Amino acid sequence: MRTRHRSRLVPVALVLGLALGACGGSSGKGSAALSTASTATSAPTSTSAATPTTTTPAVDRTGLVMQAALLRQSDLPNTWTDSGASSAAAATEAQIALARSIPACRAFARTSQQENGRKKASSNKFVDSTAPPSAQGQVSNDVVAWPTIAAAKAAYSVYSAPGMRSCLDTLFRKLVLQQAAGSGLKVTISVENLPVPAVGDAAIGYEAVVLIGTVPTPQQLGFIVQIVRVGRYTVAYNGTLYKSAPADFGKHLVARSIARLEAVPSS
Repeated sequence: MRTRHRSRLVPVALVLGLALGACGGSSGKGSAALSTASTATSAPTSTSAATPTTTTPAVDRTGLVMQAALLRQSDLPNTWTDSGASSAAAATEAQIALARSIPACRAFARTSQQENGRKKASSNKFVDSTAPPSAQGQVSNDVVAWPTIAAAKAAYSVYSAPGMRSCLDTLFRKLVLQQAAGSGLKVTISVENLPVPAVGDAAIGYEAVVLIGTVPTPQQLGFIVQIVRVGRYTVAYNGTLYKSAPADFGKHLVARSIARLEAVPSS
């Protein structure tokens, strides 16, 4: 993994995550909490004393699955700390319109529109405590529940389509250059497919690299996203790294959270 250096263009850290599936409603982590529902039981019409009845709360399996998939402290090295709740970003109409204006991104724009309003949960954001605040690596993930497996497959097929890298490259370039406008900095952006281990039903990764300044000493900043589909759920892992990560860092945290999701009983 490449070494990431400090950059003043930190606000772009959320852009690639937004473009790859952090486009659901801002429900936050609480949307994945277990909930219960009880069934009302009418009293018998007999003149004799009513026999007390008990009801078994119904488990919200969707919430249980989503909660299981969220990253937690034990998934990361002990030098990474929980910095609190991260917000699940919803794609704005302006961002969707920008994507729609790019021919390679039209399918992505449609999927982003569909994903807004789906049930979604977001993990807390975890940061590398060994680095100064202005250069801390960070990771988080988001889980989206689609109504059917077919719907999740359709969304994933957009994220993994051959033209998605070109879409993200153009979209990311436009968004980053908008943020860098007026800074006087020379910015070079590229998005590439990132090989990722097989996990879940399907998985794909992308890496965006931003070079700021000129050779021979440009600053380098990168963002990594991995999308995993399991049944009717899609899970997006978003990472910003300013230095080399520990060996198998991403592989372990993804594998652990997906294992928990898959371990949730079907009934």
